Amino acid sequence: MPNPGPREKGSRAAPQDTHGQAPAPGAASPAPPRPAVDGIDRRRSTREPVITVGMIRLLNHDDAAPEQVLVTNVSLHGVGFRSTRSLAVGTRYHIEIGVGPLHLTSRCRIVRVKVRHDGTYEIGGEFC
Repeated sequence: MPNPGPREKGSRAAPQDTHGQAPAPGAASPAPPRPAVDGIDRRRSTREPVITVGMIRLLNHDDAAPEQVLVTNVSLHGVGFRSTRSLAVGTRYHIEIGVGPLHLTSRCRIVRVKVRHDGTYEIGGEFC
């Protein structure tokens, strides 16, 4: 097969199949990756926005007083919430989300802590 020669910077060659032929018109191309916000999005499931009260306490410290947090999103694999204090990444907590008959109780590991402009902390936890 002849060498097509150098390409100009920024130009893209047409995708080719395993036989070196250009794909047929109308052939399906792979879906583009999902854009990430504030870096790489490594989530395994979709976040659902929610605003509700949550309570956290250190895992295996049943005598510890629970701390109230503001839950901002929930997914199958984790939770996002705001706290008035920073939590150490890697620390495990027991979290209760919601009130009344519709609530979730789980363990979570802190995976991200970011200070907000208002002095509170945006915290990401992975269910474990």
